[in-house]
Amino acid sequence: MRIGNVKGVLSGAGEMVAARAVPEPSTLLAMAAGLLLPMSFRLRSRLAPAAHRWLPRELASPPLAAAGRCAMKIRTLLCVAFACWGSASAVVAQPVPAQSEFEPASGKGRLVVVVSGQTGPHNYTSVARNLAAHGYYAVLVDGNDMFVKGGGGEERLQQVIERGLQSPHASPGKAAVVGFSLGGGATISYATRMPALVSAAVASYPLTRHIKNTKGFVMRVEVPLLIMAGTQDTYHDCCVIETARAIAREASAAGKGSLIQLVEYPADHGWNIESSKAYRPAVAEDGLKRTLEFLQAHP
Repeated sequence: MRIGNVKGVLSGAGEMVAARAVPEPSTLLAMAAGLLLPMSFRLRSRLAPAAHRWLPRELASPPLAAAGRCAMKIRTLLCVAFACWGSASAVVAQPVPAQSEFEPASGKGRLVVVVSGQTGPHNYTSVARNLAAHGYYAVLVDGNDMFVKGGGGEERLQQVIERGLQSPHASPGKAAVVGFSLGGGATISYATRMPALVSAAVASYPLTRHIKNTKGFVMRVEVPLLIMAGTQDTYHDCCVIETARAIAREASAAGKGSLIQLVEYPADHGWNIESSKAYRPAVAEDGLKRTLEFLQAHP
């Protein structure tokens, strides 16, 4: 809809009334902009000649300036409204992220959602395959879809879990979430707050840079969480061991030491990625072993 065409706005509104249609909020905003913007600027343009004709300049200027400010405020408010509605619409309309499925030999198993790091799912295919080989129904998703600026990641992760639980390959019960790096950040931040859907969360070298209040973070954890972090991890300072240790200390102080566990490895970021220089076969093997044990302990 073209903003500024008052006749067009009124005509469109009339058509909606005649059709008894309920306009979308974005359409209502466009109508408001189409009416208020030209009206505010037209008011100022009509006031100007009269004000200058009948009033001295020192008296005419203040009301004209006020009218101009009013027009600008109306434009600003409408722009903010458009931006807010556009952001909200983008979150609501976001489709469920793509996934790769790895079925167990039996054809059915407990759902485990594997959330990749920033480099993408291809580096974590082996993890999903190993989980499927141990009887789990593994669903691999891109961590870039789950941990994003602007919000919506928690809702997307929940959608993935709910979709997976509805699969004929998923056994009845709750899911587990296993995340790495960026995906580990989504795991500790979102999956740990979904006790109705998730029974266990495992995060390897997880993103923790966004956690500024470790005590507040710990108090919001409601799902058993295993963190496996590298003591030599300095990758963009995103996942440093100091933050993981601070989380463990706060958990112990809050009586949540059994709910939140930390395992430290003398390794760098990406120790289970075979194509990475940081790859450590022994650490990767032990990490998988601990993951399987943790999932079994928290069905």
